[in-house]
Amino acid sequence: MDALTLARAYDRSADGYDARFWPLQRPKYEAAVELLRERILALPDDARVLDAGAGTGLFAEWLREPTSDPARLKLRQLCETRRLVALDVSPRMLSYAKRRSLPCVCGDVARPPFPLGSFPLVLAFTSLIGDPAPGLRALGALVQDGGAMLVSLLTKDHPGGDTVATLTGTFALAQQVSAGQDQVTLLSQRGRK
Repeated sequence: MDALTLARAYDRSADGYDARFWPLQRPKYEAAVELLRERILALPDDARVLDAGAGTGLFAEWLREPTSDPARLKLRQLCETRRLVALDVSPRMLSYAKRRSLPCVCGDVARPPFPLGSFPLVLAFTSLIGDPAPGLRALGALVQDGGAMLVSLLTKDHPGGDTVATLTGTFALAQQVSAGQDQVTLLSQRGRK
């Protein structure tokens, strides 16, 4: 599906998106924080994190829930200092993300408008629809040397951790784990763990 068609489809579904997808997203967020725990805690306070395909900003909303988990608190702090950047192809979805005080960039995950190596951490929660290869390549190029990327794909669309690593130009740090309807893969930029 081309970016314009995808944007229009998500624009039409934006109003009911949170109610429909909130229960499906939570397990992915929980798995992400568990897999990324040490990396999150090691992020500097001025690190920028990319939420690629952020939609309405549900990840930021989840981070704001009460918790004592140090990793979630660290991500919440980055979110509150506007260091969590929302990228999405749908202007309507981003209008909701802006209400959650996120810096928003409208763009296609397969052609993100950022320089190579811009982020120490890139997250993509079920945002690579159809053929994930172009988006995986583009997002993998945004990860700083030594940085990490976490990708969740629908189980039926997940090509396997080794294929995801090859496409992103990274290597898998952990076996993929199930999280609701998705498989989650943690990757690191080549050269360093």
